Amino acid sequence: MSWDQPGGQYPGSPAPGQQPTNQPPLTQSPPPPPQYGYTAPPPPYYGQPSVGYQPYGAPVARPSNSSALAGLILGIAGLCVAWIPLLGIVAWLVNGLGMLFSVLAFRRNDPETRTMSLVGMVLNGLALLVCVGWVALFVISLVGGAAQGA
Repeated sequence: MSWDQPGGQYPGSPAPGQQPTNQPPLTQSPPPPPQYGYTAPPPPYYGQPSVGYQPYGAPVARPSNSSALAGLILGIAGLCVAWIPLLGIVAWLVNGLGMLFSVLAFRRNDPETRTMSLVGMVLNGLALLVCVGWVALFVISLVGGAAQGA
């Protein structure tokens, strides 16, 4: 079967002057646009857990060592407060807790927070030394005052 048919037509094409049978006549208006009454459900809100997998680009949560951070912050705060004579009493509590948190974090042996916990231990140790110095000065002044008064 060849494409050249008598009359120069392709097989299955209408005769000249006739409309194809599967197309509407040209005088008919185009069909109306489709109605969009139903929409897909909205995507989950930000922060909602996805089902079974992490979405692309979402950060993977890693466990944090908050005790190392707490020890460091308490060490900085305690060192600042320890230099004030009457607030040095508060520094004992703050630096004691900071040292506890730093030692606990250091014993976990986490390489990412090991330095932070070590710095926290050093700062808390220095602040405790300042507190001991204030107590020593207070005791010396009491003993010196009692010796002069006797």
